[in-house]
Amino acid sequence: MVVNHGGSRVGAGRKKSQQPTVVKRIPVALLPMLAPLLATYKSASSLPAQAQPAMANAPSLAIPVFADKVQAGFPSPAEPYIANYMDFNAYLVRNTAATFAVYADGDSMLNAGISAGDLLVVDRSINAKHKDIVLAEVDNAFTVKRYRVSPAGIALHPENPSGKYPIISPSEHSEIRLVGVVTHIIKKV
Repeated sequence: MVVNHGGSRVGAGRKKSQQPTVVKRIPVALLPMLAPLLATYKSASSLPAQAQPAMANAPSLAIPVFADKVQAGFPSPAEPYIANYMDFNAYLVRNTAATFAVYADGDSMLNAGISAGDLLVVDRSINAKHKDIVLAEVDNAFTVKRYRVSPAGIALHPENPSGKYPIISPSEHSEIRLVGVVTHIIKKV
């Protein structure tokens, strides 16, 4: 009697990892803290090459914040005084495990205040809403655009009045994947 149990099946077995792995013992009490990190890591499999993830335990640096606003028009005679201190890590990053920074390139988002060389802070844990600025992957290429929702569906809009950048809409020939929402734009002056 011949029994045909087992054997190889297409798609069966342990999946090959693109990176080396290691087995570690973790206390059960730490699993709730690690689950979001692991989920974020798995969803980060395709990020722009220059993406810089946020540090989980970034050092804190308190920068003085003055109470008076600085006039962009006529000078103000008020004397500035320190009202508070700000840690840019806490200000810029809401979810460390899901946040990374990437440099912008090109000029398709000029009217949104994004220029080539600006540093964009992107949070993957935020669900995009109408009019958010998003980082998206379109046919294996990354782009930053304004996310718009209409009865016709979703579309990614450039914000450059030149007209040289098309509106990107999903079609049967293209794949669009939202990577995250741009939460901050950091400019060097």
